Amino acid sequence: MTFLKPKLVAPIFLSLFICLIPSVSYALSYQELITAQTGKVLADSTAANYPVGTFDDVNNSLCQISGWAKDPNTTAPIQIQIFKDGPFWSGTFVTSITANLLRTDLPYADQNHGFVYAFDANSGMNDGNAHQIYLYGISATGGQNADLNFSPKTITCPLPPAAPTSVNVKDYGAKGDGITDDAPAIQKAIVALSTSGGTVTVPAGTYMLGTSAGGVEYYPNGQPIQNAIIINKPNVIFKGAGKTTILELMAHTKMRVIDVTASNVTVDNLVIDGNKSQRNGSVGWPNGDVVDGLLVGDQVANHITFQNCEVRNGIESGMGFWKSDDATVQNCFSHDNGIPQAGGSGLDFSGGARAIARGNTFTNNTSGLWSAFGSQNVTIQNNTIKNNSQEGIVIGGFTVMNGAGNNSGFTISGNTLSGNGAAGFDTVSIASSNNGTISNNTIVNNANDSIAITDDGVNPPSTNWIIDGNTCSNTDSTGTQQWGIRILGKSTGIILKNNTCQNNGQSVADQIDIAPTASVNSDWQTANTLTFAANNSQITAPTLPSLDLRQSSTAKTNFSGFTATPADFLKGFWKYAFSWNRVKSSRQGYIYVSQLNPSDGLYYIKAKFLNLSSIGNATSDYVFLPNTVYRLSFYSTYTTPNPVILRTTFTTANSP
Repeated sequence: MTFLKPKLVAPIFLSLFICLIPSVSYALSYQELITAQTGKVLADSTAANYPVGTFDDVNNSLCQISGWAKDPNTTAPIQIQIFKDGPFWSGTFVTSITANLLRTDLPYADQNHGFVYAFDANSGMNDGNAHQIYLYGISATGGQNADLNFSPKTITCPLPPAAPTSVNVKDYGAKGDGITDDAPAIQKAIVALSTSGGTVTVPAGTYMLGTSAGGVEYYPNGQPIQNAIIINKPNVIFKGAGKTTILELMAHTKMRVIDVTASNVTVDNLVIDGNKSQRNGSVGWPNGDVVDGLLVGDQVANHITFQNCEVRNGIESGMGFWKSDDATVQNCFSHDNGIPQAGGSGLDFSGGARAIARGNTFTNNTSGLWSAFGSQNVTIQNNTIKNNSQEGIVIGGFTVMNGAGNNSGFTISGNTLSGNGAAGFDTVSIASSNNGTISNNTIVNNANDSIAITDDGVNPPSTNWIIDGNTCSNTDSTGTQQWGIRILGKSTGIILKNNTCQNNGQSVADQIDIAPTASVNSDWQTANTLTFAANNSQITAPTLPSLDLRQSSTAKTNFSGFTATPADFLKGFWKYAFSWNRVKSSRQGYIYVSQLNPSDGLYYIKAKFLNLSSIGNATSDYVFLPNTVYRLSFYSTYTTPNPVILRTTFTTANSP
């Protein structure tokens, strides 16, 4: 660093002092110093026009120096410049300090010219080595600068004490009282931890977080995002005391709770609360208070584990990773996260390789779990995923513009999924993703498809999936799960085997549905168990009237009767079978079903479905809406141009 006063150059500097006195054990006063230099006692202190003073002492153990300095032309304190390992023209500039401490041994009316300075960690002095320290008094009036008497001195500062490998956040000021903003104190504890890692203990308590103590990180698109806490040291265990350790965002905050940006970090045994009711979730990201997730692993970090955690009440996702390799989430409970405007799920795997979600519960989120944006070799195993308003599990399904392609290598096994998709979504949704196995999952009583494999319309179709040994069924009387397994779009290389699909949708055809453009194993119909038996045990069918075809004497000679009986129940409506007996083969007739339009009072034909010219007995069916007025009409054409018309009107009962 260049010395700040250009008037002080080596030849002038060396001529400032006539002689140097031997080292003494006390600080020289101004007059004593001048007397030693000139051999004459001065009557006043203004005879010299340059700063004077002494470099009194060094304290090795404290890494500290002391002394005094004064400019005779002013009573104001002056600056001291410190150089190490050489004078100003060859040494290293350390810092400037002000000599403004009281020194009662100075024979001046103004005695505030002392200094004591301890070198900090940034000085490079705490290395256990000897360093020469040079001190210079800086003229207050722009005159000549001068080195202090007895400068330089040697100081040897000890190595700093090793940073702790275990810290407790309460030792750094965290209160955990549910009121205090504890983010700065928690971050201070992390800063104090050894750079090589260790354990951060968070005792029982509710730690409110209202400050972005973890600083700013950035989304891939450059959008800034605040973090209440950042774990930016490797090999850290951030550990709570279970359900009694709660980290909660304060009202109206727009930030993550924890962002992990270092590898080999574990977040364990605590509760994270997004405080949904007091944050603005009325609009989606980037507006309002929405961020990407409450507990997040960053792309610069690998081998991150979240375990034994409860993550709840976020207006965003509960947990998420952005292109972190070897991420693991196990034995966590993620619930009530996300909003319709911004999405959000219990857990996001956004890219990265070898992620694992095992033994978790995801409930009442927007989506349960999704993995996209180039995820590779992901394991989703033995999780309970229920009552999420959209999908239970989503693989792929985002456009290539967001880097969503090339999702490959998935193991989805042993999971239980129920009650998902009420907002109109599939339970396990695979879109434009490849090389996966879906096996031994129980997928029951969801809203739409149990499993759907398709393409997203932008990326290539899904390929090479094995769907094996799953149970995809309705098991209660609501019958909400409309399909078992659907293979749609141009999906290819799909193997369906050993799956049990029962009572989905309207018929056995809804247990497995294969699009004409998709490619599956040719024996899929026999390689799986597909059954449909509607549960009518607690449902009473509405009564339809019989239509006596013998009301007309002409018709009586040709038809022996007509009946309508309940035949089946599907999608909330009864289906009826109509039977009749033709007497004369030469006669023809039709049954029409007409539905009353209440707005105009007219009946509109909905079906013409019985050709009574058939030989022998016959049965057909029609699905009637509940609580609706219908008319059955019989037309016999054997008396053309004056056909026989018989009608009866009835109202169906409410659907159960």
